[in-house]
Amino acid sequence: MTRGRHRCAAIVVSLAWLAGCAASAASRSGDLWVGAWGFPATSFPQPLAAAGSSPVPAANPANAPPPNFVNVTIRQIVRLSASAERVRIRFSNEFGLTPMRLGAVHIAQLAEGGSTVPGSDHVVTFSGQGAIRIPAAAPMLSDPIQWRLPSLTRLAVSIFLPEETIPPAHRVSEYVSASGNFADARQMPGAALVRSGALVSGIEVVSDSAARVVVTFGDSITEGFGSTTNEFRGWSDRLVERLARSPATRGWSLVNAGINSNRLLHNNPGADALARFDRDVLSVPGVAAVMVLEGINDIGYSHTIPTEAVAASEIIDAYAQIIARAHEHGITVIGGPSPLSKIRTTTYPKASRCASR
Repeated sequence: MTRGRHRCAAIVVSLAWLAGCAASAASRSGDLWVGAWGFPATSFPQPLAAAGSSPVPAANPANAPPPNFVNVTIRQIVRLSASAERVRIRFSNEFGLTPMRLGAVHIAQLAEGGSTVPGSDHVVTFSGQGAIRIPAAAPMLSDPIQWRLPSLTRLAVSIFLPEETIPPAHRVSEYVSASGNFADARQMPGAALVRSGALVSGIEVVSDSAARVVVTFGDSITEGFGSTTNEFRGWSDRLVERLARSPATRGWSLVNAGINSNRLLHNNPGADALARFDRDVLSVPGVAAVMVLEGINDIGYSHTIPTEAVAASEIIDAYAQIIARAHEHGITVIGGPSPLSKIRTTTYPKASRCASR
């Protein structure tokens, strides 16, 4: 816990150094979308089956895909890392082999036990329509919702899935209803917490304060896997709270791009860090800094899967690639406790580079 506090403190100091960059864009915040929450999609460690059949069994039962959804409502919990004037939702079918039909979507403030706050429910639309079919291998952004919310607000996104849907691989604890459309219900009938694939991969906001985003990029340590369900107690969640408390960093939002078991150099399980960096970091609206804490699984899997063993030099070279690709876009790289901190190219971009974004 002490190490976690020190890590968060160091990041807050680093982001305070960059606060001038955020201030330069604050006047434009009314027209600027920024990422305010994230849970990136990833792939299964084995091929998916086509719709209408069961997913291909995994060699390791712990990695087996969860059961398919059909005629149920999923309620996924998110927390805003910045205040909002407008909100939109990013849904993911990026690893799906067939279109994904969303029959109805609602978003509301979260109350106790997975229920929602009375009077807070909003219908989510897509080009004005209440239902949408997301193409295979694609994401989908909702229409903006006018909604003033403070930072750290917890929201429930409820999605009715009328057709058989293979859930994404990246799992989160979410509420699954009894059969039927309960997207607008305060309390979903028969709802049970299930660890299954997350359909919502991001929340974006137009903020009255935040104009820059830091992305935390890593594995289960960054994702917060193993922390209390839907209580947002991982280190990146604590960092969000510290950013919100500090006057020097209130202009920052945070998107968590951690994925359990993720590696720098190999895909199994899920897309490797180098493969997903452009989508999960560079494409986040408002990104100005990335915190990298990744590589321990490369070391661990080197012992359990000898054919995928990596050398220290390969890990360092992967870090150098991340740094180069971030700096191409004027994004500051903040290294976690790893060989990354020893690479001279991790020095911050000049203030003028950052301010020009």
